Amino acid sequence: MGTRRKAEKRRAAILDVIESCSVENQRVLVSLLKERHGISTTQAVVSRDLAHCGVVKGVINGKLVYEVPGEDVSKKILRLAITDITHNESMIVVKTLCGLADFVGDFLDAHNELSILGNISGENTIFVVPSSVGDIASTYRKICKTLYFKDML
Repeated sequence: MGTRRKAEKRRAAILDVIESCSVENQRVLVSLLKERHGISTTQAVVSRDLAHCGVVKGVINGKLVYEVPGEDVSKKILRLAITDITHNESMIVVKTLCGLADFVGDFLDAHNELSILGNISGENTIFVVPSSVGDIASTYRKICKTLYFKDML
């Protein structure tokens, strides 16, 4: 694989990791690149790639993490609003900052592909009922992705 192609692949993987995980430092990013994409690299190369991609640091859930620049407003609000998403065998619970559960609940309702029957939004909590409890783990992952919720490492 050519050097340019290799760099493009590595940069795409970096952006994928940053969009799906809360990455606080380059050491963690190097580890996640190896774990999730099979890419071995150094911290110095990652540092140059981050600068090339214009990646910045921002505060998410009180932690300083890498962010991809140029996010749309809804995505930014969702990423800041959601504090936790959990599930048990029958229901998914989304926790938000006070007063933002309605916004997040409406956003979920607008996405028919999520396989949910509906949701009930309070002040800072949303109860989400999946279409099938047999697929709750899959529905949970879809909701996390749709709401731009990052796994906290």
